Amino acid sequence: MTIFDCQDRCDLEPARNLVGKFDYLNTSARPAAERVRTLVDRWVTEYPREHRTKPVNRIRSRDDTRHLSAVFELSLHALLKKRGFSIVDIEPTMPNGTQPDFLVQAHDGSQFYLEATLANRYTDQEIGAQRRLNAVLDSIDSIESENFFLHLKTRGTPNSPVRLKKLKSEIQSFVDGLDYLVLIEKIRAGNRKLPHWKYNKDGLSLFIQAVPKNSPKPGRAIGARNLPGGIVTAHQSIRNSIDRKSGKYGDLELPLIIAVNCLDEYANNDQALDAIFGTEVVVVNQETGEHHYQRNPDGAWNGPAGPQNTKCSALLLFSQLTLWSIAQRSGALFRNPWAANELPAIPLGVNDWAVQDGKLVQDLGNSLGEIFDLGADWPKDD
Repeated sequence: MTIFDCQDRCDLEPARNLVGKFDYLNTSARPAAERVRTLVDRWVTEYPREHRTKPVNRIRSRDDTRHLSAVFELSLHALLKKRGFSIVDIEPTMPNGTQPDFLVQAHDGSQFYLEATLANRYTDQEIGAQRRLNAVLDSIDSIESENFFLHLKTRGTPNSPVRLKKLKSEIQSFVDGLDYLVLIEKIRAGNRKLPHWKYNKDGLSLFIQAVPKNSPKPGRAIGARNLPGGIVTAHQSIRNSIDRKSGKYGDLELPLIIAVNCLDEYANNDQALDAIFGTEVVVVNQETGEHHYQRNPDGAWNGPAGPQNTKCSALLLFSQLTLWSIAQRSGALFRNPWAANELPAIPLGVNDWAVQDGKLVQDLGNSLGEIFDLGADWPKDD
């Protein structure tokens, strides 16, 4: 069986900004896309038939958040099956009427609940602004620019829809007014100042430089884009996810793993530790100059009054996990030392963090690529 449309595929280009993740995977003719589709179909086949309809519909959604959420749940199901766990129930109903994603049984007969969620620092308003920016990027990328790549720097996001037709017309006029041969001669003579075009309106700033191509040929206009800097706040997204899910299911008689796919840039183990145990600070003795590290009581498990969210037995963290990045991603299981229901030693195969004798100890695991027997560069194009 396949969850993808049966159609002729001829598009070998990378995805455009406004194309949904499923739509691109469904229509791309790249060999890498075919490998991803094959893997998804295999995982769907392994999913219990009576429960397939809902995740398949969500994977096929044009809403990228719904798509990524379903992909994450499907990936976790595949991981559990690959590691020999039994799925006792999917979306079991708790006494308070809520439904975690999975009730799982380990090799030794012990059971636990697993709930999957996405962590994203962007609000709905910010997501809307990003969509408007994506529309701008696609419009610029469609400029006819046979002789030049456009080097794009962006700052901010538009507060309201941009008049794309007018914007494209102005940039096209800028490109059409350039003399390719004259600019090449200036660069060869040592004048490397490139012609540029600026835009600043309604929260969005654009700075575009025209870079001569080595050999003129048609194609997508944007050759490079500088991303704006920012403060890394992935720990806040992770912490909020744990806070939101820990008390959702009422009193639990079994351990609960909250699996988080953090979509924030630069999410890593350090951000996870800040999220669960509190942000790390340096305390300096002003008299002696001696210093030591300690954590603020602002973690999901370590609050101002001490341990909290004890119904969460462990955090299972992944960073920017998509269907295309599976082989390059590694999971990390962080055990809650104050959990009401301690999680037993389950062989998930990922990195396993636990507090032993007051110190954090890590038991190294494998990447998802190794667990699923995929090459490190999967799903590379031929």
